[in-house]
Amino acid sequence: MTPEVQELRDSLRASYPGCVDIDTDEGLIVVRRPTSAEFIEIEDAVISLVDLGAKLSPYAGLDAIKRVVVHPTPDRVEALLNEYPRFFDQLVTLARRAAQGGSAGVSVRRVDLKDEELYTREAATDEGRRTKRSGGRIFAVECYTLRNVPGELRPELIITGRHIMRRLGLIEDRELKKEITATGYTDEHGNKQPRNATLAKVARAHVLDNVPGCTVPDWEAHPHLLTLLGQAVITMSSIGIGSSSGK
Repeated sequence: MTPEVQELRDSLRASYPGCVDIDTDEGLIVVRRPTSAEFIEIEDAVISLVDLGAKLSPYAGLDAIKRVVVHPTPDRVEALLNEYPRFFDQLVTLARRAAQGGSAGVSVRRVDLKDEELYTREAATDEGRRTKRSGGRIFAVECYTLRNVPGELRPELIITGRHIMRRLGLIEDRELKKEITATGYTDEHGNKQPRNATLAKVARAHVLDNVPGCTVPDWEAHPHLLTLLGQAVITMSSIGIGSSSGK
């Protein structure tokens, strides 16, 4: 990388915090972090390309992905997309990296609930019971990233947030199934799957606030959490299967 390119990259990184870049045979490519709305639009465009129930569009996602490229110019990006069709996939990968917070990324894991998270602050009843939040239909997740530590074989796990999510209610589940049937995409097995816009709606509607020690995710800083946590709500609305089942 020449000093001129390095200077340009440093300048763009300063102007677009969280952007990611690659140095290619065609020059420097820089993609900024997409907003939550842009991330969902890009991901649903990607899904449309593998939707077996939809008509294939060669232009799906092109406008959405071009909006998050801050270098080179839009005209140059369009020319490169025409010359290298799979450049689209490379840009999507960069946009995902930016959305996830860089190369290390932010992942999600389910963790045990604490008593102060499961129960409200209200005093216990005469029977000695306290009220469960959302009827006890909740679960806890932690967001984390991994950081390499010099001299250590294993990376250090850094917790970036703890969130309380509510599982689907019975009516909500019925409504969600109808929405997926009407607007979902068809996967390679012929099954209808929820689009990212649907997952995002589920995530936003099922995160609890005002829980001690927990927060609502920063959707704009980590827009990919909309899909991860939306899917987690759906997954956690089924009973887990024990490892010894069927043996």
